[in-house]
Amino acid sequence: MLSDEQLQRIRQLVAKYEALSPAQRRRYNEANTRKDFIEPLFEALGWDVRDKEEVDAEKAVKPGFADYAFLLIGLVQFYVEAKPLEDDIYNEAYGRQVITYAYSKGDTWAILCNFKGLQVFNAQWDTPNPDRARVLNLTWDQYSDAGSPIFLLSRRAFEEGSLEKHAQTFGAMRPRIPVEKGLYRHMHRWRERLVRHFSTMGKGVTLGQADEAAERLISRLIFVRSSEDRHIEAHRLRAALHHWRQSGAGMGLTEELGNVFTDYNHTFDSDLFAPHLLDDLLSQFAADTQVQSILGDMLAELHTPPRSSADYDFSVIDADVLGRVYEQYLGYVAQVTKERADQAQRQLSLGLRVETIGLESKRRKERGIYYTPKWVVDYIVTNTVGRFLAEHSHDDVLNMKVLDPACGSGSFLIRAFDTLLEHHADIKRKTVAELAQYDRLPVLTGNIYGVDLDRQAVDIARLNLLLRAVARRELLPSLEHNIQHGNSLIDGDEASLKPFFGDGWEEKHPFNWAQGFPQVIERGGFDIIIGNPPYVRIQTLPRDEVGYYNETYGAATGSYDIYALFVERGLHLLRPGGLLGFIIPNKFMQAAYGKGLRSLLADAKAVWKIVDFGDAQVFESGTNYTCLLLLQKQATSAVTYVPAGPAAKADPARPNLAQAEEAAFPAVIAASQATWVFVPAREEALMGKLRQHSVPLGDVCEKVFVGLQTSADDVYIMELLGERDDKLLVRSRRNGRQYALEKAVLKPLLSGHDVKRYYPPHARFALLFPYHVTNRKASLITTGDFSSSFPGAWEYLLENKDRLEGREGGKMRHERWYDFVYRKNLGLHEEPKICVPRLVTRLVATYEADGSFYLDNVDVNGVLGLADPYYVLAALNSQLINFYFQRISVPFHSGFRSANRQFIEPLPIRKLDGFTGAEAQTHGQIASLARRMLDLHQRLAAKGEVQDNEREEIEREVAITDRQIDDLVYDLYGLTVKERALVESEVRR
Repeated sequence: MLSDEQLQRIRQLVAKYEALSPAQRRRYNEANTRKDFIEPLFEALGWDVRDKEEVDAEKAVKPGFADYAFLLIGLVQFYVEAKPLEDDIYNEAYGRQVITYAYSKGDTWAILCNFKGLQVFNAQWDTPNPDRARVLNLTWDQYSDAGSPIFLLSRRAFEEGSLEKHAQTFGAMRPRIPVEKGLYRHMHRWRERLVRHFSTMGKGVTLGQADEAAERLISRLIFVRSSEDRHIEAHRLRAALHHWRQSGAGMGLTEELGNVFTDYNHTFDSDLFAPHLLDDLLSQFAADTQVQSILGDMLAELHTPPRSSADYDFSVIDADVLGRVYEQYLGYVAQVTKERADQAQRQLSLGLRVETIGLESKRRKERGIYYTPKWVVDYIVTNTVGRFLAEHSHDDVLNMKVLDPACGSGSFLIRAFDTLLEHHADIKRKTVAELAQYDRLPVLTGNIYGVDLDRQAVDIARLNLLLRAVARRELLPSLEHNIQHGNSLIDGDEASLKPFFGDGWEEKHPFNWAQGFPQVIERGGFDIIIGNPPYVRIQTLPRDEVGYYNETYGAATGSYDIYALFVERGLHLLRPGGLLGFIIPNKFMQAAYGKGLRSLLADAKAVWKIVDFGDAQVFESGTNYTCLLLLQKQATSAVTYVPAGPAAKADPARPNLAQAEEAAFPAVIAASQATWVFVPAREEALMGKLRQHSVPLGDVCEKVFVGLQTSADDVYIMELLGERDDKLLVRSRRNGRQYALEKAVLKPLLSGHDVKRYYPPHARFALLFPYHVTNRKASLITTGDFSSSFPGAWEYLLENKDRLEGREGGKMRHERWYDFVYRKNLGLHEEPKICVPRLVTRLVATYEADGSFYLDNVDVNGVLGLADPYYVLAALNSQLINFYFQRISVPFHSGFRSANRQFIEPLPIRKLDGFTGAEAQTHGQIASLARRMLDLHQRLAAKGEVQDNEREEIEREVAITDRQIDDLVYDLYGLTVKERALVESEVRR
């Protein structure tokens, strides 16, 4: 509810309105209404209308559609369109107008107000009638009531989400499809219809040409609609549609469009409207009624979505929205698909399948391409382009060069372009909207550069940049020299590339940087490099490309991901002092494959900030663990680490990174290839202390080994159902059938789920293990011995012979076809070992003393050859070692972390030899308590043999013993009271 003071201020406004005569009210224009009534009303509701960070009347709104944007923490809450005091705010056109604006901006609430009346609309409700989208309808005499619903528009109410709750009382109104999804669905359908018709009915038109023509037509229409809505050109498309509908002949639309495109080519002289195959097709299909119908649907839906109270307004649709649309668009490629015809067609074609044209996924995400959220783009551009603007002269800014080497539809370049326009507007003391074309175009052609391997993406990036640049009816520049097609990672000429790729070297679309951007390279490189490079592991790449990358890049180490190569390429292309900002996976900081990149960055001392999202998910689809990597091409020792995971989880749509930066701390980049661990100074001091008087677990044990890799788990790993005589009853994961197979050739297999702290292992699966093991050496059982000794298991293998021979692309088609592909560690499993699951929320270990169990590669690591396994077991399960582990391992979803070998081997274990006095006693106590924990958990695991009261007592003893172990481990490692409190506080968190 409103406070008494707020109500009093509103009552004063109402009294002021009442005191006006009818003639005085009629004389109030919009400006005076805003100044005298509307702004004071919202001030009384708690909004600071003088603060542009809270109420924006310039950047976020378009005159004629909305006068104010009200914001909280940088996010638009609602728009207000003001009208004169006596204007009719119930005019349906006004309602559609303000709803269109909010919908096109991707926001929810739109308000019409002249103080005499006030209407609130939900722009996201799916209804063609603006009245049905109205959730509040108030008049001036209702504002000052103590319980007035006008409270719902107060700042406090929006902080609490009160208007959203009120709207829910209207019942389940179907939500309108968001603008980017609606527009994408239209474009996808248009493209499919066009490609199908062009390719099947056009003369000599290939599928690729048909797709290119469809993309060109859609892009042209988007440009035309944007020009019309921004009042640069007349609304000729709507007129063409109206004339075509009125003619009744079903013809002439292709000619009308051809005329529009010709005029736009003369006006703007843009590559987009230059003569193209599309123009030939439009002429070819001038008498085709089906093409006319497709074009008619396109023009209608480009203006107003079917059954909608909101139009598309391309003058206010954000670049981010169009970017999302085009990224989805680029995710598909036109191709021939095989579909079964309907019954009649099958009869006519004698049952043959027919070919149809459709759009199939390019699997851009499988190629490591993800659309970058706007807030990520904004942050990276602010910390690169924005930093450059703050630190350099205006002359430097005029000559700066900004590159995205994997630009996609151009989202990073568009944001960089907008930032530069804002800078030039400030210099000239204008708004961006007031900048002339001659202010905009030099920025576009002189400062902005991009490269992409997808030719369609290049065309669309050019289009998106032109849409941001055009301000009036003037010639537009060609962007063919700014945004180019090619593989940013493959650079060179025929002589240097032929040894890797042979005569087909040009098919790799190499990009020769010195030839592509000669002036930039001659001046020393780019000032700014930004973007979201592809994330692709080398296992999915052609061998010739891998060979080239291995020879060319220092970051190409281990099973690397090509984003590491983009970082290296970017650093190379920067001029001295230049800045780079990428969003990339954060695993390179600890993963083995990242050692090359870590070494490169450490040696160059190029890192100045890392914003780490931990296990928080930044992308809407796909699972990636990412960070923002910010580099400068000059040695720096001042590195800032920002732990941004909590902020990204608290508000995934737009994390408060400014708040996350309050938790930032100075970091030290490890030298050479060492893993990077970033912790606050007090934690780093403790970790250093643990390392100082300890040795890595990898030096204490004989070996940390990974589990078995069969490359056909669905065949070799089976569900355990029971046993019968000398047979085990199992269910195959490949076919779901049950089998009774010989015990001697089946081994109990532990997965990560089967390994718990101190619990005795219990296997739910059996592994068909076709080997004899002697003295840790495994030898494949011969076919003769196998078939005679284990006929049931042999028969099962024969059933699956095709599957096993087909592994590794058919490389197992030989006499050892039932062999495992990867034969590492086969003979180590029948040894006593500590077992550690590979995906954990905290470090977990148990001891398997009999060597009875085999370990699954996906889930479990084994620690072998320990002199005192019970002491090491207790250490691994302690809070202290878990504290260390949490800081060096890689995060996964839902709070899980990787306990791979590379994160187990470095764990600090207090030396086992040389203990004397109190230390020796403490060591002995820890080992003894570990045995007790194993015994207690053995008793807990005895199903049906423990009464409830006895179980409670055992669990109490477990908790006490666990606490005792933690305290003794703290003692052994010499932790102070303050250091123990630090560990315990982190555990509680």
